[in-house]
Amino acid sequence: MFPPREGTPEGTPPSVAANITSDPAAGIGGWIDQEIGRAITQGMARDGRTLKPPMAYGYYAGLKPADLADIIAYLRTVPPLQ
Repeated sequence: MFPPREGTPEGTPPSVAANITSDPAAGIGGWIDQEIGRAITQGMARDGRTLKPPMAYGYYAGLKPADLADIIAYLRTVPPLQ
């Protein structure tokens, strides 16, 4: 969990880190590569909702396709965790 950044409005809820392990139910194991890539580069979840900072979507949007594919391949190796 990440507390709101300094200067955010009072009452802003914290950001909760998502499960990015290969678990098919609790993590991203059931996602296709395009969905994972979209989450990384555009900050959009599988269901279409907007993901919250502190993920640096703008920075990752400029990744070369091969580099993004390598990140996705790595994430697929993370052992499942619920």
